[in-house]
Amino acid sequence: MPASDRTSAADDKGAPRRWRVRLLGAVQADELTRGERLDRLPTRAEAALLARLALAPGQAHDREALVESLWPAVEPTVGRNRLRQTLAALKRRLEGPAGQRSAGLAVIVADRHGLRVRPGALQCDLLEFEDALDRGDATAARAADGGEFMPGHYDDWTLHQRRRVDSLRQRLQALALPPNRSTVAGQPTADATHWPHYLTRPIGADAARARLQAAVQRHRLVTVLGPGGAGKTRLAIETLRDWSRQEPAAFDRWIFVPLAACDDEASARAALAQALGLGLDAGAVDGPAWAPALQGQRCLMLLDNFEQLVPRARALLADALAALPQLHLLVTSRRPLALPGELHWRLPPLAIAATADDAAVALFLDRAAAVRPLPVADAATRDAVSRLVGALGGWPLAIELAATRSASFTPQQMLALLLDDHREAGTPAEGDAAVAAPHLDLLQRPLQAPGGEPGDDRHDSMARAIAWSWRLLEPPLKLLMSALAQVEGDADVALAAALTDTAPARAAQLLDDLVGHSLLHAVAAPSGARFALPQPVREYVRTQTMPAQALRLRGRLRQHLIAWAATPPARVPQRVAEELPTVLGALAQATSDGVPSDALRLALALRRYWDSDGQPARLLSALEQALAAVDKALDGTTGGTTGGTTEDTQGGGHDPGLRGDAHELLAYLQFGAGHAASARDHAQAAIQAAGTDAARLARALARRAWIELAVSRSGQRHWPQDLALRADLARALALAESAGDLEAQARVLQQLGACAIEIDADFVAGEALMARAQACWQRLGDTRKAQARLRNRMQCWIRLGRHEQALATLQQTEAAARAEGDWLGRIDSLLSIAQAHRAARRWREALDADRDALHLAWQRWHRHALAYGLWTPALALAHLRRPAEAAQLMAFAAGFWQAQYGEPTEQDRRVLRRVQRLVRAQIGPAGLAAHWARGEALTVAEAVGLVLAV
Repeated sequence: MPASDRTSAADDKGAPRRWRVRLLGAVQADELTRGERLDRLPTRAEAALLARLALAPGQAHDREALVESLWPAVEPTVGRNRLRQTLAALKRRLEGPAGQRSAGLAVIVADRHGLRVRPGALQCDLLEFEDALDRGDATAARAADGGEFMPGHYDDWTLHQRRRVDSLRQRLQALALPPNRSTVAGQPTADATHWPHYLTRPIGADAARARLQAAVQRHRLVTVLGPGGAGKTRLAIETLRDWSRQEPAAFDRWIFVPLAACDDEASARAALAQALGLGLDAGAVDGPAWAPALQGQRCLMLLDNFEQLVPRARALLADALAALPQLHLLVTSRRPLALPGELHWRLPPLAIAATADDAAVALFLDRAAAVRPLPVADAATRDAVSRLVGALGGWPLAIELAATRSASFTPQQMLALLLDDHREAGTPAEGDAAVAAPHLDLLQRPLQAPGGEPGDDRHDSMARAIAWSWRLLEPPLKLLMSALAQVEGDADVALAAALTDTAPARAAQLLDDLVGHSLLHAVAAPSGARFALPQPVREYVRTQTMPAQALRLRGRLRQHLIAWAATPPARVPQRVAEELPTVLGALAQATSDGVPSDALRLALALRRYWDSDGQPARLLSALEQALAAVDKALDGTTGGTTGGTTEDTQGGGHDPGLRGDAHELLAYLQFGAGHAASARDHAQAAIQAAGTDAARLARALARRAWIELAVSRSGQRHWPQDLALRADLARALALAESAGDLEAQARVLQQLGACAIEIDADFVAGEALMARAQACWQRLGDTRKAQARLRNRMQCWIRLGRHEQALATLQQTEAAARAEGDWLGRIDSLLSIAQAHRAARRWREALDADRDALHLAWQRWHRHALAYGLWTPALALAHLRRPAEAAQLMAFAAGFWQAQYGEPTEQDRRVLRRVQRLVRAQIGPAGLAAHWARGEALTVAEAVGLVLAV
């Protein structure tokens, strides 16, 4: 017997019934004294009525208002009759059969005007959640928060309550996190645990921190100015760290963005995107990509080492300040940004005197004590330290570099070495340095001294300190420094060993020696220790390295990376991500070094990573340059290149097969980046370059077919083109089979399956072809591509009406992609899951899956996935009675798709017209037109924000 019908007079001992109603995660009720449970109410109307009563138990509910809320489209007489029937059924479940009820034990008291709940008869988990938040009890609030509000219900009242729950959860997040943590759902928090940590104590900056805090509070853009090594980053970090611990908090969020490795606006946007948790290269979008992540928050963002981005990226800051009125920027730079409203906060050198109480001397003595305490009572030592820090200009990094040598040299000896301008034999002469050193040039540029007087030559002391440290190094250490100076990112022991042609143990020893010299920083990474040169040191070392030696070292670097890309560690996305700055730098250097084929080999060796984990903008530009150089050489317009050290300069490095593979890769990458015309050109070039090579020609033909199927999205099929497409694929399959190339067979079978699906609407044949492609990838051991073809098969199942079977499999593929870190596989799985829910008319579930897919596509800035992710949610929004959002999103998505990939298919246009009909029925033609116009004016960031907010 159902729990709702077990109540009898025998059970009733005179105690009033008290129910706890659960609306979060389910719709059910538990009787608190008898242990009964209503697991499921048989009608939506009963559940909806119980929810309205439970959420306002002290309110008298007007019958007419309830009718209008529960049945808005019915005649009043019909609605009143339905309310009587629903109320009678609900009272029977809560109070027992009518003949066994006692008037004093009623849960719901009803008269002909309205309904009310007997005091204390109904409790509600949502009210408990809200009450716990009002008390500031995060533990109780988390216990009461059980999930989605009334799952399976989608009327306007329910959707309004879900927005109420969302706001409560934001309050819970703010209550549970420290004041400096983010409270925006879905955004990773950047807090002090991600900031640089220092093992030494700060000296001489207490007063400066307080002044800097006051300046940042008064101004939205503060630039801390000074040469490299002046302590700008240390001061800014210590200021933020102290400030973020104070209560009440001055800001909601504190973010640190290191920019030393960025040299253009694209890389700066990528660094910002990563700091905000938006993912690789998401920052390359138009407008401030960070706006959705920071909207509505009081945020202080520290942008460290901005000087090399002036003036190329300063407009990015102006856009962000305009878009986010509560954003404050603290920037460290060696030169002003020249932006309106910027406050120049110049960091002076440390005070210098002959006593240990002065900051510069105190810093030297503190750092020297780590290696050998000095007799500070000795007048000669104090005088030597004072003169030494004076010669170093009072700059902290220069003083620390000198102090680390205290184990080997006295202050007097260091002073003599520092002031000795003798240039070591064998180094480039003044003015003959082959490598520009902009950071060192900035260090030597006089700053405006207090009072308007020009600065003196002490501002070149950092270069002097580095030169002095360089002269103390033994030849093996100098060789390693020269090698590391050619590496854009950081390096591990294996790379150091390869560059210096030494055993790993010896390379590790040399690296440790350089760390001891304070010329190299140890960097923690998941795979183990890595090492990086500070940028001023890197630039100085480049000026001391002969051009021919630098060229040989860069060639050795590329050969090491190409060999490394074939090893098992390079198949782990995290390991490739660690090497990515070095890889991208090596790709960019190859063409200027006269070895463009090295860039192509390296990029092709890492194809698996580009396929699923990242397509940085620098990769595309470096490959385009390298391929243009190879094309030029192979087309006979050049007799080779100059300055190269590998086979390219002898003509043997320009392999036509390599050229074809690179064109095919760029066809894929350019399409993913939203450049369809360029993708087509590269696909055609790959076919021409393949010549008589059966396997390469098969792959190139398959790539062109892939692009054409995705791009040629006109309403009427062009049958001649379709026939040509099929003929190309039939030829490609024969070529692949004749060459025994299983990968080419898999790619061709996939496109044949796509033809069956997109052109013939033959989902049985399409599924069978995708199954054959999946089997090929499984035989090759490529689980990611095998899973991708499995998803294609499930899409066929959905079209064949096998929704639930497909959904179960797709949920498994999404879990597998998540476990493997395959973000592209996750996007594809989520979009397919949404498709399954739409086919089953589960609109809320479809929207949730679409939203998750769009969030990932936005993080990674994958244009093709973004175009799909923006198109598909509009129909669900329209069915969920969100007409304004549906119209705006559909309008934007239609324009975005057409701009990137051309006209949509007739099937897609049917979806567009369906959305328009639903919206028109809800808000009328004028409302549709108004919201459509607004949608067409949205930016990409605004369109994404629209979906993520619902």
